[in-house]
Amino acid sequence: MDRFNLDYVEMMLPRLEGVKTVLDVGSLDVNGTPRPLIASRGLQYTGCDMTAGPGVDVVIDITGDFVSIVRSLEGRRFDLVMSLNTLEHIFEPLKALDNMLALARPGGYLLVVAPCVWEPHAWPHDYCRLLPDFFVKYAQSRGVAVVEDSMFLSVRDTRKFTSELKSFPEEIPDGAGGYFGRKLRHFAKIFAAPHLKESWPRTSANVTFRRT
Repeated sequence: MDRFNLDYVEMMLPRLEGVKTVLDVGSLDVNGTPRPLIASRGLQYTGCDMTAGPGVDVVIDITGDFVSIVRSLEGRRFDLVMSLNTLEHIFEPLKALDNMLALARPGGYLLVVAPCVWEPHAWPHDYCRLLPDFFVKYAQSRGVAVVEDSMFLSVRDTRKFTSELKSFPEEIPDGAGGYFGRKLRHFAKIFAAPHLKESWPRTSANVTFRRT
């Protein structure tokens, strides 16, 4: 989890009705945890991961047998299930999403933050990048609703959100040349140096589903 992921959680929590219990999938504290934020709102937090360690209350393979997952969680369902920068490390993201959605109570929520532009970062593996269209199609195929005005792209280094989902944000940190630096590299690639690659900022997709 990256600290900027909490910006989206903080944005959405006041908008989610009836949330008292939270399950965090992929909770191993590698570089931060949402536990203090959730606790500060008076909510009950449970962290699960496939590896035991700091931040992990229950060891679970979220792509495993659902009956076993429920047994490990003592039959509980949650008002909010969330996954912050975890899906890219899961070989079967659809199965993981299905199991997470099933762990939300009827009327509950599934909140996801997943990188869509990011360098490889194995922990222990890095399998995929998921774009906004993937999450739109997921909601349609599973018959769940995307919470209104909950889908954004966010840029790590600026911590800014945009609801424009059809193109990646062009703003990158000044230290990397800013907007004009990116454009300069773009034209240099066309006219002079085809070996140069287009540069985009680290960007995540953010979305919240509501289970019917």
